[in-house]
Amino acid sequence: MLISDQLERDGPSARPGTPRRAFLSGIAAVATSAAFRAVAAEEPGRTEASPERIVVLDWGLAATVIALGVAPVGVPAIAYYTRNVVTPPMPENVVDVGLLFTPNYELLYELRADRILIPPELEVARTQLERICAVSSFSLRDRNGTSLEAAASATATVAADLGRRDKGQALIATALESLSQAQERLTKYAGRLFLLTSFVDDRHVAIFARGSLYDDVLRRLGLVNAWQASAGFGGRIIVGIERLADFPDSHVIVISASGRGLPKSAEGLRFWRALPFVATHRIIEIAPVYEQGGLPSIIRFATLVSTAIAKEGVDE
Repeated sequence: MLISDQLERDGPSARPGTPRRAFLSGIAAVATSAAFRAVAAEEPGRTEASPERIVVLDWGLAATVIALGVAPVGVPAIAYYTRNVVTPPMPENVVDVGLLFTPNYELLYELRADRILIPPELEVARTQLERICAVSSFSLRDRNGTSLEAAASATATVAADLGRRDKGQALIATALESLSQAQERLTKYAGRLFLLTSFVDDRHVAIFARGSLYDDVLRRLGLVNAWQASAGFGGRIIVGIERLADFPDSHVIVISASGRGLPKSAEGLRFWRALPFVATHRIIEIAPVYEQGGLPSIIRFATLVSTAIAKEGVDE
C-alpha cells in the first residue's frame, strides 16, 4: 500500500548610492555570463511538444522548473511548498512524493518519471535514485552569497537541459527587471539599516546575514544589513529574541515562515514589546519567501520588501 498520503508534512552587488545605470549594467552581465553561454545549445531531440516526465526533489528547483513552464509529475511535501514557496503556484495533479530528504521510493518508481532533479545535498541518494531513472543535480546557490548569479546560471542550465532556453532567458530578464524596479522604488531609503529576521518560536529568531538570499537581495536594493557578524553557510543563525535589542536603530524585516509571523502568545508579546524598535514602529512584516528558492524567490522577495518599505514610509 502506498504511504504517500501519510507524508504531507513540513520540511524543515550593488551598494548604497549606486547609480541606476551602473546597477543595471552590473546585473545585466549575469544574463550574458560565461555560465549562461555555456548551456546555450539545447539537448538534441528535446522539444516543448514532448516534455520529459520530471520529478523534482527540491522546492527551489521545483519553483524554477514550474516558472519555466514545466509541470513536474512529483514534488515532496507539497503543503510546505504551498505555504512557504508560494510562487509560482504548484500545478494541479502534481503528486506529493513524501518528505524532502526521505521520499517514497515506491511512489517514485510508480510515477515512471524520465528524470529526477535533485540539489547537491541529495547526491548521497543518487545511487538509489538512479535505480529508478536518470538523475540530474543542480545548485541554485553558491558559498559566496551571490544568490543572483548562482540562480541565474542554474536557471540557464536547467532551461537548456529541458529544452526551454527561451523561457530561461525570459525568467532571468524578469528577475533583473524586478530588482531594478525594486531598487528604484527604494532610492530614497538607500543606506538605511535593516535586520532580516524570521521567528522560530516566540523566544527565538533566525537572523539572515551575508551568504543568504535575503541579504544578497537587500544589498542589491541599496540597503544595509545590520547584522555584520558571520552566520555560517547559508547566512542563517538562530539567536534568542533578546539579541535583537542590540540593534535599537535598525528597522526590522520579519519574514513569515510556516504560518509564523510576529509573536502571538502573552510571553512572546511581552519580550517583543520590550524591544526598542517596536516602540518606535520600525517593524516591517512580509509574507513567506523561501530562502533557497532561486530566481522565483529573488523576484518575490525584492517585490515584497520594496513594496512594504515604500508603503510604510520608513523614517530616519
